[in-house]
Amino acid sequence: MNSRFQQSNHAAELLAEQIKLLYQQAPKALIVSLIIAAALTFVFWNLVATVWLVSWLAAIYLLTFARFLLIKSYFRKNPAITESPVWGRRFLIGTLLSGILWGGAGSILFISGSAMHQLFLAYLLGGMVAGAMATLSSYKWAFSAFSIPVVLPFTYQVITHESDIHLILALTYLLFVFAMGSISHRLHHTVSDSLKFRFENFDLLKRLIQAKDRQNTINRLLQTQIEEKDRSQQALQTVKEQLEQRVMERTEALALANDVLYHEKELFQVTLASIGDAVITTDSSGKITYLNPVAEIFTGWHNQDANGAPLQDVFNILDTTYP
Repeated sequence: MNSRFQQSNHAAELLAEQIKLLYQQAPKALIVSLIIAAALTFVFWNLVATVWLVSWLAAIYLLTFARFLLIKSYFRKNPAITESPVWGRRFLIGTLLSGILWGGAGSILFISGSAMHQLFLAYLLGGMVAGAMATLSSYKWAFSAFSIPVVLPFTYQVITHESDIHLILALTYLLFVFAMGSISHRLHHTVSDSLKFRFENFDLLKRLIQAKDRQNTINRLLQTQIEEKDRSQQALQTVKEQLEQRVMERTEALALANDVLYHEKELFQVTLASIGDAVITTDSSGKITYLNPVAEIFTGWHNQDANGAPLQDVFNILDTTYP
């Protein structure tokens, strides 16, 4: 679906470019046609009725002026692709009318008794056809719309004289026009292919730019992830260092506390050993943890032997007052 839409869009763009080429090449061709029209009028001034010459020349100039206005309007409006076919048809109508007027010259300016003027007219009309081949080939049917009306009246005038020279002239003229038509056809395909290649290259370039943009986006995302990973690692390293510092501080504090407890225990035992009274210490379950020397004498137990023994096994209290 997307491929068909893209092909349809390319076809519309191709047609728009072909029509744009018509309008771009037309101004110079119109100026040349005005010069040729004036030259024909000058050459045939004394050979053709003045009213016909003036009428034909005025029609050429009026039509050319109208076509100049059409060209100016086209470039001023700069139509969208969807509007281009309308402008193409307008140009085609102007081309057809111009071909009819120049074909009229093939009848009006045809001098039966002057082979030189006939050849001169054939030369100029052939030049107009050749010029049309160069300027109208970008748009299909534009060359035919101009050249056919130009060729037919003059060819008819030549053939109707039914002389060998005129038949040769007619055949030569038609052969030339046919050759111009064949060249125009090939030129049209060349222009079309060139425009197609340009659109294909443009699409390829567009896809390359899109791919590059996607790659840049991916690279930015990867870079962001790498930076986030680095920040996470730095944060973890910081936390790890803080934990290690705390463990070291706690270990140092615990070691200091153990030293304090050890010294206090030694001081406690020295104190207990120096007391003249018997002292026995037990844990929460009633098991002996320490006997001072006086208690060892009274109980008959050594501190090492009594350590961990139940209190009642080492020390028994007797009531001597009981009968």
